[in-house]
Amino acid sequence: DGEPRVLRENIAYPDFRTTGTADKGGVVIYPDARFHPGNTRGRMWRYVDWEGDGDQDLVVGIGDWSDYVWDQAYDRKGRWRNGPLHGWVYLIENVGGIFTNTPQKILAGGSPIDVYGWPSPNFADFDGDGDLDLICGEFLDGFTYFRNVGTRQEPRYGSGFKLIADDGQPLSMHLQMITPTAVDWDADGDVDLIVGDEDGRVAFVENVTCTSNGTPLFRQPVYFRQLADQLKFGALSTPYAHDWDRDGDEDLLCGNTAGNIAIFTNLNGTGTKWSAPKLLTVDGRTFRVMAGPSGSIQGPAEAKWGYTTLSVADWDGDGRDDILYNSIWPRIQLLRNTT
Repeated sequence: DGEPRVLRENIAYPDFRTTGTADKGGVVIYPDARFHPGNTRGRMWRYVDWEGDGDQDLVVGIGDWSDYVWDQAYDRKGRWRNGPLHGWVYLIENVGGIFTNTPQKILAGGSPIDVYGWPSPNFADFDGDGDLDLICGEFLDGFTYFRNVGTRQEPRYGSGFKLIADDGQPLSMHLQMITPTAVDWDADGDVDLIVGDEDGRVAFVENVTCTSNGTPLFRQPVYFRQLADQLKFGALSTPYAHDWDRDGDEDLLCGNTAGNIAIFTNLNGTGTKWSAPKLLTVDGRTFRVMAGPSGSIQGPAEAKWGYTTLSVADWDGDGRDDILYNSIWPRIQLLRNTT
């Protein structure tokens, strides 16, 4: 009927557009929200007409941490000794108006679909050939594409591969724990992605064309901006007050989970009007600390987090303000001001 549907795991909220809340009006549409065994984080339920028969089936993305376990699993050479995250995608088929009680893992290339956790599955006709392809997110920052090599009525998926953007680089978000949603945002007839990050930012990932092998081609994410009501700089921001521009009032320098540092300039001297955050640059490049595959005690799943925190002082006595910072790495480091 063209109306959007809101799900929270196995609960539907048919009146969400009226109530604007998931605190009431929920209807259980499937008896078991936690049908997948093991240690799960992230359970993404969505409606989709899987085989084009006119009814709504369910697909469920599961982030499985059972093999990953948790922290302190590196050897002395920094190699991760536990397993990876898993990101499975299940089909719960609607048969005669009743959802089957045997969820099935969806296959691609003959094996169950398995991305690096947090799959957020999106079924849509990404290549414009009339059937439903699949794009999954992950717990890190990339996108995996599974082309439907079957038909609309009998879907069959080829092996997945990471998407490359139109600039020739891997299509990737700035942070991680990404949640893509497929939609023709710019109403140009192809399917784009609207994607959220861990820290609450949302980006437009535009579908610009389809390659000769049937792979959709996207532009790198462009993050939405708005006139802010309050100051915001990602998640777990670490503000430090200092007169950075030496105009007699206190500015703010902030770190965040992404590992950047930004400056909020006090624009009116009273702290009631501020600039947008300006990212700090070092040697002409945006400053950023990231854990990488071995920098977090919690494992390689934290590769893109940096957790910067800082203070400001004239550390070297040259009359200029320097930045002393800490991060996800157990190192206290200095950014000397040379300007």
